Amino acid sequence: QNLEAAAPAEGQTTLSLAGAAQSAALRLDLVYGAADWVLFGLLAVGLLVSLAGLLLEWQNCPAAWQVLLRLGQGIVSGLWFLCAAELLNGDSALWKLPAIAVLVAFLLYAGLALVLRAVTGRTGLATGLTGAVLFVVGVANHFVLLFRGTPFTFIDILSAGTGMRVAGGYRFTIQPVLLLGVVFLLFGLCTPALRLEPRLPRTRRNRWLLRLGCLAAGAAVLAGVCRRDTFQAAGLAPSGRSAVDYAEAAGAVTSFAGSGVFSFPAQPDGYSPEALEALAEAYPSDEATAISEDAPNVLLILSESFTDFEALGDLRTDQTVLPFWQEFTQREDVHSGTLVMSTLGGGTVYSEFQVLTGITTAFDYPSSPYTQCLDRTVASLPAQAAQLGYTTAAVHPAEGANYNRVGALPWLGFDTCVFREDLTLAPGDTTRGFMRDSALFRQVTGMLEETDDPMFLFCITMQNHGGYTNADYESPVQLLWPEGCDEAEQY
Repeated sequence: QNLEAAAPAEGQTTLSLAGAAQSAALRLDLVYGAADWVLFGLLAVGLLVSLAGLLLEWQNCPAAWQVLLRLGQGIVSGLWFLCAAELLNGDSALWKLPAIAVLVAFLLYAGLALVLRAVTGRTGLATGLTGAVLFVVGVANHFVLLFRGTPFTFIDILSAGTGMRVAGGYRFTIQPVLLLGVVFLLFGLCTPALRLEPRLPRTRRNRWLLRLGCLAAGAAVLAGVCRRDTFQAAGLAPSGRSAVDYAEAAGAVTSFAGSGVFSFPAQPDGYSPEALEALAEAYPSDEATAISEDAPNVLLILSESFTDFEALGDLRTDQTVLPFWQEFTQREDVHSGTLVMSTLGGGTVYSEFQVLTGITTAFDYPSSPYTQCLDRTVASLPAQAAQLGYTTAAVHPAEGANYNRVGALPWLGFDTCVFREDLTLAPGDTTRGFMRDSALFRQVTGMLEETDDPMFLFCITMQNHGGYTNADYESPVQLLWPEGCDEAEQY
């Protein structure tokens, strides 16, 4: 959001970040009120208290004081780590979140820290590792928000390979807010790291009992928090909200955990095979009949990131962007209209799965059906086409490992699957590292001509895939208005 013209309200202080104007996606000003400064004060006091532990003689300090100091240091570290992660969550901040969201985030931090304490045997090391994990989540969320406009979720981990394969098309820059997050992280790391580990008299047996106790406590906390009913009772369930709204309401850490909890489909109330059969009997369908030899081919194309910008509003370019498309869709024998997508900025597989199967992901948090749910044959367009006598094929000029298509598409009824590794590309067949549509459609045409049998062919393109910041790409169309939209021009 561009807050350049916004003046701070009475009693507020504005901290401007140098260089922030370089990124339209970055909050340009941080506006703090009285409550925010109170939290800053508490964090500062906590840091001073933790550093004061260095002045104490750990050997002579009573054990109770050592335990309390360690507990206080862990709490203060957790606040710093959570502040660092939340600072990278768009224009959010830890002190802007509901108390219940902060509590859930802190319990997640505490549970993970206890488990790592059991593994490492060192309180300071476990606290620091936990902070590093939370900061990695925050940094990942920061860049995913910049690149695709939606927050980092649990499903992105399962699709990490896909993301890394297309990351070359994006431009990575260090934003000032990221440096501020590093400062918060360092404060959190200094809290446990600058104190000595108290040397309480313990036997080897007691040390192992302490480890087991930490493991049990940490596992209990994580198991209790990472439950659907816990998030629902706290009002932090993601259902019915977009990923962006959910991350703003629950915070980066809590929403990330919630995305994982709700990414695995839950069995609906009243579900049973018998109930499904009864439901199906209420909607009988005609018996399928075999197709004739002269049945038409069926070609289904998922055109990556395709839209007609000129149909979206007042846009001025030096030439018509899609003259053929605009003429083609006006023909009387062509049916066309506006397509409402289920995802924006990533998640091609959601639309793909829904189109092929008719199964929506809209009623729960989006999952990755090809990696989580698809391990058997399901009803689908290609499966129905195969029953009618069609030969079925899928073509995608990206690696088959992306979203596990190589393992999932056969379950949807495709006899043949062709991926990037199966294609031989000639010079000029790629642009910005992706296969051109013209080259891909030559491949598709060849497959249709190689067989006399009617074919159902599903094709996913790659030419339009983001990002749109390639410095070596010469845009054939110049965007005259709005001005300064370099990514839109390259798109």
